[in-house]
Amino acid sequence: MTITKDVCRLLRGRMNEALESVGKDFGIKLDVGSMSFTANSVNIKVSGLVLESDGKAFDKEADDYRKHHMFLGLPELGAECFLNGKTYSIVGYRTKARDKSIIIENGGKRYVVSPQTIKSGLCR
Repeated sequence: MTITKDVCRLLRGRMNEALESVGKDFGIKLDVGSMSFTANSVNIKVSGLVLESDGKAFDKEADDYRKHHMFLGLPELGAECFLNGKTYSIVGYRTKARDKSIIIENGGKRYVVSPQTIKSGLCR
């Protein structure tokens, strides 16, 4: 047997199914990451995130926002902001970004904006 791209796709699906049940036992969301392969071997990265009390996976950007929003003079995580006629909710903070460090979300799609944009928008 040789390892091909199709084999890796099938392997990823089966591993994600198996990791889901194992992760539930430990309170961790496990996921297959990158895979590299040759004809005879495959390297697979598996990552895990701790599940919070509400059942959602720990989100580093959301945690960083909780830690920094008071320092930046910004509203609480999850606050709704009205920008350009649309409603966005604040979902995270990128600590290494210089300008566009705030992550907002609208309809499942994420965008990055500056703290000044959030301060100028109507937030509640």
